[in-house]
Amino acid sequence: MRTFMTALAVAVVAIGATLDARLVPHILALPWSEERQQTDLGLERARTLVRLGDWSHMPLLIQGLHDERLFTRSLCIDALREATKETQGYDPRSEVSEREKAVLRWEQWWLQRGGEGILPKR
Repeated sequence: MRTFMTALAVAVVAIGATLDARLVPHILALPWSEERQQTDLGLERARTLVRLGDWSHMPLLIQGLHDERLFTRSLCIDALREATKETQGYDPRSEVSEREKAVLRWEQWWLQRGGEGILPKR
């Protein structure tokens, strides 16, 4: 099962690298459980969808900024920065208290933009 999940994650990353927004409906049509959404694979799917212009999955990336693993936090902020050109002062290497303040800024940012959904590339 782990090999399948790794292969699926690699496939999702490759799809995101195409930057072809026409793939969004196909990715969304794939069966996806809530359980799978809460894994690293769910984060990869969210990163891919955001890269392709579907911002509705940004809350999962913002949630990923809380992760205990530096690598995961770094991937999430990189995807957010790529899509928005903003960091909200978030540094994945900073102390927990500083990261939490920046996550609150991201959450506030999202509350102001959450209804935008699929946005054109900048």
